[in-house]
Amino acid sequence: MSGVALIVSAGMAAAAMVIGGVALVRSGRRRWPLLLLLGSLVWPLVNGPLEGPVLWVPIPGHGLTVSDLLTPFGALAAVSGLRRISRRRRAEQLSAAPATADAPAPAVPSGHRNAAPGIRP
Repeated sequence: MSGVALIVSAGMAAAAMVIGGVALVRSGRRRWPLLLLLGSLVWPLVNGPLEGPVLWVPIPGHGLTVSDLLTPFGALAAVSGLRRISRRRRAEQLSAAPATADAPAPAVPSGHRNAAPGIRP
């Protein structure tokens, strides 16, 4: 890949991580953690021009750089966001599920604070 294409690809992966991360925090939609995860997984393939200082060299010629740390943190944030969204949706579905013959709706006394609005004893 040429130098310009590599820089453009790295910029797009970084933008995907930033947009996905910010939108993940601000909304509960599933597409944003997926965008963050995609950017995090593409990042190590294109981050060459933006790597920064080497933190650890396990084998001569190969090392861990500052920008390599974005991948695990971005992936963990995306997976955490996906789990949170799934749990929230599951809880909303359970609370909105209509009562069936097997599991009748719990009775709430009419004077109780959780009674339906407009119903008076």
